Amino acid sequence: MTKSEFLSELKSKISALPKESVDEQISFYSEMIDDRVEEGLTETQAIDEIGSPESISAQIIELTPLSKLMKEKLKPKKQLGAAHIVLIILGFPLWFPIAISAFTIAFSIYISVWGIILAFWSAFLGIAISALAAFILGALIIGENIYAGLLAFSLAPVCAGLSIFFYCGCLAATKGIMRLAKVILLKIKKLFAKNGGAN
Repeated sequence: MTKSEFLSELKSKISALPKESVDEQISFYSEMIDDRVEEGLTETQAIDEIGSPESISAQIIELTPLSKLMKEKLKPKKQLGAAHIVLIILGFPLWFPIAISAFTIAFSIYISVWGIILAFWSAFLGIAISALAAFILGALIIGENIYAGLLAFSLAPVCAGLSIFFYCGCLAATKGIMRLAKVILLKIKKLFAKNGGAN
């Protein structure tokens, strides 16, 4: 693959980005290839060292904020005519509640998932505090009532063990949700980028 083919393919894959961002990325990778060629590599070797246009475009899209992709995608390609404006105004009672409902449902699901994670962390904290409280209570009452003190002391390691179990589960669940959110965000970005490239 030659430099011009590489840059042309990369440009088509990141065309959903704002024009200045596309120009900036193309200029950056063009300079990177030139630097490697100056170091003695051929264009093909330099491009092989940099990576494929697919992998580079995926990285660029991943690092681009979703708001930037949405702004570019939703920006009108041409001036809206009077007929379009009238249709938007007349359709407002229909499309606005649908848009609000879709946003509300998505936001509710997002909040609910994080609410469950927060509940798990609260349970972990409650059990960890119970372990500490059982140990302190056992130390305070063992002189007055040995059986109650021993019972409290025996509950402390059980609660401590449960808190470790909950901590590991909470940590895994939190990391999993964060990974899932990242994957969903990346898929949304790719959807905007793909549709943007088609325009």
